Amino acid sequence: MVRKISLMLCAILTAWVSFVCLRIEVYNVEAGGYLPRRPVRGGYVTKWRCASPEVIWSMMETKFWTEGEPQEDGSYRVRPLTHDEKSQVLEMMERASLLSSFHDFIVRFGLWQYLLAPLALVWAVILACLRRQKAHPDDTPHTTPRRLPNGYRATAICLAVLSAASMVLMFYRGYGPSLGW
Repeated sequence: MVRKISLMLCAILTAWVSFVCLRIEVYNVEAGGYLPRRPVRGGYVTKWRCASPEVIWSMMETKFWTEGEPQEDGSYRVRPLTHDEKSQVLEMMERASLLSSFHDFIVRFGLWQYLLAPLALVWAVILACLRRQKAHPDDTPHTTPRRLPNGYRATAICLAVLSAASMVLMFYRGYGPSLGW
């Protein structure tokens, strides 16, 4: 009974680790393959910064306004944005919002992978390596040892493979280093 409960708890932990890993992969595809971060300046990864949509809107408005010629007093004529300029700003705001959500998910859940994925892997390997239980002292001498339930070892091996795959993606994508910490 204890082994069945242990297997169920390991399955729940592995399911959580796999869910977080898959969600990060979906975010990464939506973000255009943002992870793993590539070294830029000087061969190191810069800190992952997120801008709010309001900041992007004001920056882009200022950029489009200052592309014109300055007036006599040095200021620039304020004009409404064209349709193309608005669509460009909205596209940048959507991307910034997506990257911000992606960043928040990694900070909240992705970093826990460094603790939970190895724990799930070790737990599943231990469960897969368990042998049959020895006969209980109260049993008669001719009874056979208690067997593990059917599929127990196969389930534990599948959990170990899922945990190992999550760890491979975690290290390949570099959840922690991608944040620039």
